[in-house]
Amino acid sequence: MFLISPGLGLRILVPTVAACAVYLLGDLDGWVGLWAYTATTLNMALLFGLSAVAGGGAWVGSTLRRAGVLTMARQTSRSRTWVELRLFAELAVYVVAAVVLVSLLAWLTTARVAATGGPDLPGLAARTAICLAFAAGGYALGRRWPAIIVVPVAVIVPYVAIGTCLYLASDLLPATTPLDDRFTPFSRDVPHVQLIQAGAWVLVTVGVVALLAANRTLAFACTWSAGIAASFLILVGPADRVHVPEAAAPTCVHEARAMVCLPLASSHLARPLAQDVDDVIRALPGLAPDSASWVEEYVEWNAMPQESWQQVSARAAADGFDTTWVPEAVQVGMATQVNHGQVRLALVSRLFAAWTIPGGPPEGATSANEALFRWAVAELDLPTEGDDLHGTLGVEDLEPPTDDHAREMEWFTALSEQERSAFFTEHARAIRSGTLSWSAFGEASE
Repeated sequence: MFLISPGLGLRILVPTVAACAVYLLGDLDGWVGLWAYTATTLNMALLFGLSAVAGGGAWVGSTLRRAGVLTMARQTSRSRTWVELRLFAELAVYVVAAVVLVSLLAWLTTARVAATGGPDLPGLAARTAICLAFAAGGYALGRRWPAIIVVPVAVIVPYVAIGTCLYLASDLLPATTPLDDRFTPFSRDVPHVQLIQAGAWVLVTVGVVALLAANRTLAFACTWSAGIAASFLILVGPADRVHVPEAAAPTCVHEARAMVCLPLASSHLARPLAQDVDDVIRALPGLAPDSASWVEEYVEWNAMPQESWQQVSARAAADGFDTTWVPEAVQVGMATQVNHGQVRLALVSRLFAAWTIPGGPPEGATSANEALFRWAVAELDLPTEGDDLHGTLGVEDLEPPTDDHAREMEWFTALSEQERSAFFTEHARAIRSGTLSWSAFGEASE
């Protein structure tokens, strides 16, 4: 016979899943594709999840108190401690189900695009254990006071307390809880530390339930053991992470005129980025380099020797690839998703150097350069909004060419691909410096 009905259990399962889902969906582009980012985002989703699970536990506890289920449950030959543990065990099923469901949804989403790595199972154990502890705390409060008082308290207090610790950048949270906000794609938490965290929070849970049963001996034993585990975690330095060298290994993708090399962990971005570079080169022959490489040399805590990336860069230069244009225009860093329209806009802007400076073109930039930049953006069908990420000037901020120079632009747009390539080759230096003159537009300017 179950004392907690499914309808009652949903009061803790649904709010917990919903709260974590709100956090995950709010930063969807920030973690999909990298297992390390997925684990960290699941950890930080507890900022909302713990408040929800504590509030749900308080709601269930208060409902049981009013319904008289506790009195009925105690009318057995079993000890009070056994009764309390059984009651909470039934509630714990829904807590565990909520954490597992959220984790599975996040893992399946990342697994569709991830190139290396896998789910963080020890982290799942730690997250589940701390949720059980907060659920027990809310449940205990609900057993003492009505829901109208205790549920808001159980929701607000964990959020404020955890948020305060995060704001103060305390080392206590990553030491004793899975609440670690470091986004490090080429390393992972130490598994045995996560398992010790899980064990400590399970002991806290049992201690809270023992207090409900007035079993001070068991409560003291659990508290003492959890304190020993927490002391070990704080003193041994659990904030350390282990490197995953294979996640940082250089992985290169080639297109016809472009080569993009990214760490294996983010290699799912390499091919579409290589296509972006290749398309810009094809659209602006003579102005863009004949071929270009993009070697994203991101090395975290020596997870991958710097020499490995230097060898890739040297090989790209030896093969004749331009090695400066793309890295100076765009940096992927630790991103999991990119806006390809903005990437292309940044690549084009770099070729018109006057528009790579935040705040607009420098004094003295010519209207001919502006007009040609507008043409390039329209030719590639690029977004026209400003791009804060790369510091490029939004096209809507540029003055359109006046009627006095309409003939020059008509002449330019009528050029064949070969003639346009020759024009770009001849005037590349002036275009890149922002000093192009209308007199360069052939007989149209005469």
